[in-house]
Amino acid sequence: MEPTPDEEKKLKEKDDAQVIDQNFKFTRIWVIDVTSRKAAELVKGDYNVSDPQWSPDGRLLAFTTNPTPKADDGSLSDIWVINVASGLSDETQALRKKLAELKENATNLEGKGGPTYFRFMEVQSQIASVQAEIAQKSGLRKLTSNEGPDTAPRWSPDGKFIAYLSRELKSAEVGQLRLTLLNVESGATSSIVQNFEYQPGAPKWSADGRQLYFTAPVRTESRMFSVPATGGEAKELSNLAGAMSQGSFSRDGTTISFTKSDTQQPEDVYVAKIAGGQPIKLTDHNPQVKNLALGTGEVVRWKSKDGMEIEGIVIYPVGYQPGKRYPTVALIHGGPSGVWTKSFPNSWGNFGHVWAGRGWVVFYPNVRGSSAYGEKFLAANVRDWGGGDYQDIQTGLDALIARGVADPDKLGQA
Repeated sequence: MEPTPDEEKKLKEKDDAQVIDQNFKFTRIWVIDVTSRKAAELVKGDYNVSDPQWSPDGRLLAFTTNPTPKADDGSLSDIWVINVASGLSDETQALRKKLAELKENATNLEGKGGPTYFRFMEVQSQIASVQAEIAQKSGLRKLTSNEGPDTAPRWSPDGKFIAYLSRELKSAEVGQLRLTLLNVESGATSSIVQNFEYQPGAPKWSADGRQLYFTAPVRTESRMFSVPATGGEAKELSNLAGAMSQGSFSRDGTTISFTKSDTQQPEDVYVAKIAGGQPIKLTDHNPQVKNLALGTGEVVRWKSKDGMEIEGIVIYPVGYQPGKRYPTVALIHGGPSGVWTKSFPNSWGNFGHVWAGRGWVVFYPNVRGSSAYGEKFLAANVRDWGGGDYQDIQTGLDALIARGVADPDKLGQA
């Protein structure tokens, strides 16, 4: 989006003051003609748009909206669809130009009293009328009406259904999304996965439209599952130690590519057959890692103060000797519904191997409130932030001391 004259003026004057939660910059959807390389604006509104998904026949585009870019509105998402040809028609584009002029007029009139107020209300009415006409002309329609988040729309191969993730707004704090099926024509929805404990990722359709695939975080790992598109029990397909990404499928749907890492190896690209078999590693992006002395990692479990079982990961110092005590640092994830996984610690907020290389034990507790342990565990620290989760950390350190790993006089948290 090009800066407005007022924004250019502020930039020139080095005026960097910001008014929080006002004057939002909304994302939009544009379409580029590959041949002519001309871009045209397709979706524009007083909302943030993301995750555009083409229907198989290329006529429609599904996308997700949020009312504002604010983090607090991240769960207030909806799924829409628009007819691309109608949305790009000269008639629709002319209406959009008219709408922009009306909005500019309303901005100039806003806040002024007297007769100007009535003119402002008249313009607001005209804006609503033009918006409705744009929706009618472009085939723009809202597919979901759930008060909670609806996101990650994915078209079935025949274009009749959309699989997506959804959650009712029973609680404003936390909750897991459910894999849901939407009939595009009738609007009817149904839950797909039965008795599934974890949070599904964005779905992928099989080439024949009979199966849906998704990855899900399971405790300290991530795994791939399949489920019949008509609904049923999820079947685990992967058996990998570590953290794998969302997959990308071959055109015939028989092969999947993904990235995987573990505590000893950074991410690399793998391929595997959906029908089974060992994944094949295709890349070695960080061959230098083989020459580095790294600490080994393992999953540990302990009982918290109230008896709840808690899990975490420990990376031992390079040259670790059992029975010898070491200085120990506990790294606390954010969120608070984040989670530590058996991935390679190489981010700005997670450099465990640096600590391990300097003789420290690195402790990653997945305290109550962490994701990847089911919805009940996820909500276990609601209205108790800094209570039970704090005890989970302290009892975890106590457990490492009791095992003769951590030095009780040299403990830290970060």
